[in-house]
Formats: sequence, structure tokens, C-alpha cells
Amino acid sequence: MRTFDYSLLAKRVLALLCIGLLTAVVLIPLLGSSSACYSPRSGWADLSSCTFDNSAVYPLRGEWEFYWQERLEPQETLSRTAEAPAYMPVPGAWGRGSEATGFSRYGYATYRLLVQLPPGVPAFALKVSNIRNASEVYVNGERLGGSGTPGESRETTKPRNHPYSLTFHSRDNLAEILIHTSNFTYSNGGIAEPIRIGTPAAIAAIDQRNRTYDTLLVAGFAFIGCYFIGQGLQRKEDKSSLQLAVYCFVIALYMLTHSEKLLFEYLPSLSYEGFSKLQAVSGVVGFYCVSSYTHSLFPALYSRLFKRICFVYALCFCTIVLFTTLPVYSRITAVLLAFSFISVCYTFYVMVKAAWQRETGSNYLLIGVIAAVMFTLSLVSNLFFGTELYAVPPVAGPIFILAEGLFLSARHAHAYETIKQLSRQLERKDRDKDEFLLKTSAELRTPLNAIINVALSMHEGAGGPLSPSQREDMRLILGTGRRLAFLVRDILDYEQIKRQRITLQWGTVDIQGVAAIVIEVFQFLNKKGSIRIKSHPAGPLPGPGR
Repeated sequence: MRTFDYSLLAKRVLALLCIGLLTAVVLIPLLGSSSACYSPRSGWADLSSCTFDNSAVYPLRGEWEFYWQERLEPQETLSRTAEAPAYMPVPGAWGRGSEATGFSRYGYATYRLLVQLPPGVPAFALKVSNIRNASEVYVNGERLGGSGTPGESRETTKPRNHPYSLTFHSRDNLAEILIHTSNFTYSNGGIAEPIRIGTPAAIAAIDQRNRTYDTLLVAGFAFIGCYFIGQGLQRKEDKSSLQLAVYCFVIALYMLTHSEKLLFEYLPSLSYEGFSKLQAVSGVVGFYCVSSYTHSLFPALYSRLFKRICFVYALCFCTIVLFTTLPVYSRITAVLLAFSFISVCYTFYVMVKAAWQRETGSNYLLIGVIAAVMFTLSLVSNLFFGTELYAVPPVAGPIFILAEGLFLSARHAHAYETIKQLSRQLERKDRDKDEFLLKTSAELRTPLNAIINVALSMHEGAGGPLSPSQREDMRLILGTGRRLAFLVRDILDYEQIKRQRITLQWGTVDIQGVAAIVIEVFQFLNKKGSIRIKSHPAGPLPGPGR
């Protein structure tokens, strides 16, 4: 009766759970309630009809007043409202694409937004996530926080793009938000992600949530990386596990440089240049590890030429990043993103093709592909469209690693079962071999004894005198037969020992003493004339003993 496979059931339940989580993540934005309780205008946001509780947070999207190459002081802003300022979309960036409007790649500027707030709320808070590359925030004329030191030149600017939160009180249900920002290092500047407003409790909840997600992802990726690297070191030919381990480590480093950017907190003395280098290198190495990992799994499906191109590209990009400064390598980030997108698409194509060909563990592979696509899209959306990195629970990345781990375990289990089957076949063939040798040896023993006895009697002259050449031939037949008889006897003894019918008694033997006794016996017999010791090149002497 075939036993029930509980491990297979557990793997299927786990796969269904992963599919359910991915489906829920996709549906969360569709099922969530809309927070568009206001219609922003240029330089103005009316949130008076919005509900501010301990969970509601509103992104201040829209067009903000934008003062290029001006550093407005808070007391000056009220007198500037009558002017016709320029407007800049938030989230948005000023750089190469905005040079036609007079906003160059490097410079400093001031953002300004008037916010109408509802009455009865004791305090409000702002969440600043990503302003390139230095900023300070004033609310109602009071400086409340910042990151780095925004200046009017590269020498007076200290870049430090680190998320922060601040708390303020409204003035007559009105808040004037003024942001000084400058960028003299990155390829573009500005507010890359929207400023979020809510109650202090709501903003604190977002901070705590982001930190929790960051910590869990970093710790989870690092832990799984240690598992895969241990698995890969145990089997030197298992390159895929080592490559997946490296991917886990670099993704853990990549997550330390995003969202709340915990690397700044763990290494407060780290320069922004070093931080940016780690951010760029971890991204490139991560994409290459996925490419190399896929090639190791499916060398027949993944183009070796494309893998070499990915290696050369990753090596060149990392060399440029490590040996140049941020103003240089930040300009080629578009090339990085374009090539990484091509690499990811090709990698996903190979995985889907392998799943279509029903490779071992193809179901897990398909789940991993879906999770990887969702994880990549969330990063791209955060980078290009300013969406929150954790707008949905970050389950896609862990599910990708989990699915790949299940895929590798399925392949290893398949290989283990194949080895078991081959071992059983080998054991069966080994038993057949032993049985053949035993039967053959038993059949050979009787004719060999007859040959030896007949040859011995003829050698001793039982059939009449022999000529010297005939005696020599008989001696050769007798010696060869005895050698073969000893070999047959050894085979039979070995089989008896193997079947434990003969027990060997292990002990020490004085070889020198035994040899001395044997020599004395032969010398005594030689003196008595019983035997004559004579060496002969053709083989052993005939006689009763060997």
C-alpha cells in the first residue's frame, strides 16, 4: 500500500498560500478606499474636508510654487504670493528634461505650498521621504527639520537624502509649507516622492511600519542567503545556490539604501558618496546574479552570449561607479535601468519557457517569476512615479526567494530519488555479480581438482615415464591449475565471509617468528633429504605442498 506523501501536500499548500498572497497584494490597491478628498490646485491644497485620524495619511501631490535659484526666507513668502511664480509637479524632478524651461541639472530652489486644514485637529505631521539631495522644511515660518545642508553652491551644500518626519500646528487652519532644496551632485534634483501629511500618530505609524518592513526584509534576505551559501558550499557543483545566496545578500544591502535608508542609521559616519556607490553597485550586482543564477539552472535555454554581455556590462558599470564620483555615474543611471530591464525581461522569458517545458519544480518557478515581476514593478514605480515603496505589503520579494528555494529543493529531491534508484540498481547488479562468481567458482572447482590430480599422477609417472619436455609441460599444467584452484577457493571464502558464515578473528601475528620457524623446518627437512629446496623460474614445485 502506497503511503501518503505529507511533504508533497505541505509544498502544495505552501505554493497555494504564495499565490493567494500575491493575488491579495494585487487586489489591495483596487479594494482600498480612495483618499482623494481634495482637488489640488497650483500652489494650493484644500484638505479641510478630509478626515485626520490615527491612520489617515494624504500625499501632497500636485503643482507647488517653484522658485528657481532663489532661497526664500519664511517671512518673505507672504509678500511673494502676488507674483506669478513657476510651478513644479510633485513628485517630479528638475534636471536634464527640464533644461528647456530654464531649470538646469544643478542648482538650488524653493518649493512652496499653502494647505487648508480642517479645524479641531490639535497637531499635524509631515513625512519627507526623498528630496534630492539636501533639504530643509519650514512650516508657518518655523524650521522644523531637514536632511543635509542645502546651499547655493557645491561647496556650501552637504548632500544627505535621508527620510525624516516633523510635527507642526496649524495657524488659523492654514499651513504654509516652504522647502529649501539644492542639488549639485545627482543627475537631477527635486522632490522625488510626495510629501505626506497626517496626524503625528498616523505619521509615526508609517515610520514604524516602514522600519519594520525594512528590518524584516533585510534580516530575512540575509538569513536565507546564509542558508543558500551553506547549501552551496556543501555541494561544490551547485553553483545556483551560491549565486542565489549572493543575490540575497546584495538585495539586503539594496533594501538598506531605500525606504527609510537604515544604512545611514547603522553607519552614521558614512558619506553620501559612499552611500550612493553601495546603492548603485548592489542594484547592478543583483541583476547580474539573477542572470547568472538562471543560466546555471537552464544552460540549454539561457544564451551564453547574453550572460557574457551581462557580465561585461556589470563589470564596466561597477568599475565606473567605484572609480568616479556621483556627478559622473549618476548620469548613466538611465542606461543602467534600460539594460537591467532588458536583462530582467529575458530572464523572466527563460523561466517561463522552462516552466512551460515542465521542468522539475516548474510550478514553483512560475510563482517565482510572478513574484519577481511584482517586486521589480514596485521598485520601478517607486523610482519613476514616486509611489510609496510599501504601498502594498512587500511580500513579492520574500515569495520570490521562497519559490526559488522550493524550486531548488524540488530539483535536489528529484536528484536524490534518481540516486536512490541508481543505487538500488547497482546493489541488484552487485548481488547478481556475486551470485555469478559463486556459481562459476563452484562449477570450476570440480574440473580443476580433476585436472590437478591427473596432471600430478602423470608427472609422477603413473602412466609411464615422461620425457624431460613432457615433465616440464606437466609441471606447468600442475602449477597453473593450483593457482587457479587457490583463486577459486579465495572467491568461495570471500563469499562465506560476506555472508557471515565465516567469522574472522582479528589479532596480532609475529610474522618474523613465524617466518623463522618455517625456515628452520625447511632447513631440517632439507638436511634429512625429505625435500630439496630448489628455485625454478617457471613456477612452484610439484608436490603435496606449495
